[in-house]
Amino acid sequence: MALKEKILVTVDGSDRSFETVKHIAKRKPFQKKHLVLFNVFISLPDFYWDIENEPQSRGGVVKARAWEAAQKNKMEQFMKKAQQIFFNSGFPKETVTVKIQECEAGIARDIVKEAHNEYCAVVINRTGGGAISDLILGSKAVKVIEKLSLVPVFIKGRKPPGNSMLIAMDSSECSMQAVDFSGELMSGFDFKITLLHAVRGTGVLISGAGNMPLPREDIQAQEDDMHAVFEQAKHRLINFGFKPEKITSKIITGVSSRAKAIVHEAKQNGHTTIVVGRRGLSKIQEFFMGSVSNKVIQLAEEQAVWVVT
Repeated sequence: MALKEKILVTVDGSDRSFETVKHIAKRKPFQKKHLVLFNVFISLPDFYWDIENEPQSRGGVVKARAWEAAQKNKMEQFMKKAQQIFFNSGFPKETVTVKIQECEAGIARDIVKEAHNEYCAVVINRTGGGAISDLILGSKAVKVIEKLSLVPVFIKGRKPPGNSMLIAMDSSECSMQAVDFSGELMSGFDFKITLLHAVRGTGVLISGAGNMPLPREDIQAQEDDMHAVFEQAKHRLINFGFKPEKITSKIITGVSSRAKAIVHEAKQNGHTTIVVGRRGLSKIQEFFMGSVSNKVIQLAEEQAVWVVT
């Protein structure tokens, strides 16, 4: 799995956006990539310029022009500060570039369009103070994540980055792709990795039939399958250069919510990053239809979440 070289870092000029910059700058593995700091700038509507020649409107237009110029200057200054943060952290100057783009189709659509230009991942805020505010629950955020079906998404958490990550797994192909993505991106660094699989409780709710017990042998079969999956994942990580003693695996059974179990495990054991596949075994179940990945994003406010396609 050969990763592309560029990572798109979306910024909006807010304080939270600046915190995301500092968060990414602390991740030394990202120094292997080319970071593009990307902002979708919203100019004033054409209406203002249409009335520019009307005498009664000139004063308002002058103020509007001044406001827009100030906002552009503010964004440019933000970008300079952000670049300097990366340079001070050891990122080569040629690997951190800036792109400020006039809004064309809308913020979410413009981000998605840019993300499909050969990027290996997109970094976004959980919340912001500008046009991309309320990133998880806001409509713009949902559109960004939902439409990036072919590009991994990194969502910053509240905790500073550490050297311990949890990869939530099932036996799906997407789950193993999450392992490969993490392995290649983080190779060469001394990280601890926990491979986790969560199994629901022994009761399965079936429409019209109530709570049907799941046979113990079925649960045991799932666990046996996962041991084989874990061995394959561990082998791949070792090939990427991870130390065998830094890779552990764990199966949790009897949980009522797999997403809650994943986030709880991360909190209890100090994992600052959670990696999940966009889809699990159900190929039909898309990302924003109640999937485990979506619920993990909603619940893991402290941890960074990587959603891998």
